[in-house]
Amino acid sequence: MKRYLVVFLAIFVLTGCTSVPPLNFSVPNVGVSNKKIDAELKSITVSLARPDEQKGDIQA
Repeated sequence: MKRYLVVFLAIFVLTGCTSVPPLNFSVPNVGVSNKKIDAELKSITVSLARPDEQKGDIQA
């Protein structure tokens, strides 16, 4: 019983160190592809860029 408690506490402490990535995650420094890939676009999400990602002015 004591061993289970120690294992549970160790797992609890170690999982507290991980963080959840933000919902609006985008990969930085990705350029335009030079090779076309035949694929079907099923879904797309569009959001406003962070100030450091913006290339110009947009109206929101």
